[in-house]
Amino acid sequence: MKRCAVLLCAVLLLCLPVSCAESVDSPAGTIKADAIQDPYGVATGEEAEVLQHSGEVILYWDTAERSDREKDFEDYFEKYFGGTVTYRFCPLDDDAATLIRDQAAGSAPSVFRLTESYWPRAAVRSLTYDQSQLRNQGVVGLDHPALARYRDMTEAAYTFNGECYALSVCYASPVMVAVNTDLFRAYGVTTPDVYYAKGAWSNETFQRCCYELSRTAPGGQTILGAVVRDPLWFLQADDADPMAFRGTALKGDLLSTNTLSTLSYCRSLLTSSVVDSETMAFQDGCAGMLCDTADELADLLAGCAFEWDVVPFPYGSDNETGARPGTFIGWAIPDGAKNVQGAVNFVIARQRFLDFHYNVDKAALWDAGYAVYSEAQRRVVTDAANMVRPALFPHFGTLPDEVEGFWEAVRGSEPIYNIADRYTALIRAAISEELHTIYP
Repeated sequence: MKRCAVLLCAVLLLCLPVSCAESVDSPAGTIKADAIQDPYGVATGEEAEVLQHSGEVILYWDTAERSDREKDFEDYFEKYFGGTVTYRFCPLDDDAATLIRDQAAGSAPSVFRLTESYWPRAAVRSLTYDQSQLRNQGVVGLDHPALARYRDMTEAAYTFNGECYALSVCYASPVMVAVNTDLFRAYGVTTPDVYYAKGAWSNETFQRCCYELSRTAPGGQTILGAVVRDPLWFLQADDADPMAFRGTALKGDLLSTNTLSTLSYCRSLLTSSVVDSETMAFQDGCAGMLCDTADELADLLAGCAFEWDVVPFPYGSDNETGARPGTFIGWAIPDGAKNVQGAVNFVIARQRFLDFHYNVDKAALWDAGYAVYSEAQRRVVTDAANMVRPALFPHFGTLPDEVEGFWEAVRGSEPIYNIADRYTALIRAAISEELHTIYP
């Protein structure tokens, strides 16, 4: 994930209110006085004592470099929580296998970021402690306000067979729809925010916007309705993910009724001239909408010369869970970690640090990369209703090359059912091979 090591928690924490407490200068940067006086929230007695003696925490990291924010956090964690952070490189393209190898060697890290590449296989394979197991070990701090703040979202995302396998959410970046409002107004087409305000922003109204806006402009220029970088998002937004768990077995399935209907919808978009996958068309002012994650859009929108807005990704008609596509990461403790309490302390400290310790102006919880959004747009981007659960692993992008032609097949004329049946078989074969290779 782009800039993951630098921007952890940036999007999720944007929705939190910024404290107006007096601030003071410290060697670790500008730190708020209330956080210095009360770095543990409401912790008292034994819990406060335990939080102050964290010890060494080993953390998987995907880069050899650390940002100034990470260095500030290390100072904070050592000063207030009595802990040190040891970074262990873990490549993003081999993270699950790396964890399994480390666990087998008795050298599991203390804590790691639970991405979609692990989830929910980590729960199925008991690679991660669930919260009941942590309580049974006598771990304290699981009810700390810094973790409780995100409990509903964490449990919704990381519960498997009745148990929650993450401590807290550390990053959430939902897929949003950026809108070239200048283009919509120039051609007198109703803008998506109007449908969204009425509670009518759906696949159907998204498609309506695409068709009403797309045209050949004077001079022969093609105006696209939208740019969609990954059509898989429409499946996820319609509860039609190609991966599903049946009990504890992972199954590839593109043959459910809502999956087939969503694929038919995707064909109607992909085979028309109203949708493309090339983001430059939006940047150049030749496309009305662009679908991408909130963090990626922030970078792109900063360079756009036209007036724009942002709305959530549309729901499909079969969406009953409220899940939306996007990037979603939680903090988790692997089975076999040697400093479990220190890992919990680390997560609490991390949330406290990002809540109170990084910048003090009214944009405190916004990384500079997100400052492009206005206050109204920030509320849309960070509203809990627009956050996401992890899509069930694996995505098409992490499956073998045989699956890469899936969307090209959808664009063609072969019956949708035949395509779904053929790729379901390919996905299931890939899952079987992956399970026997990575999980001996």
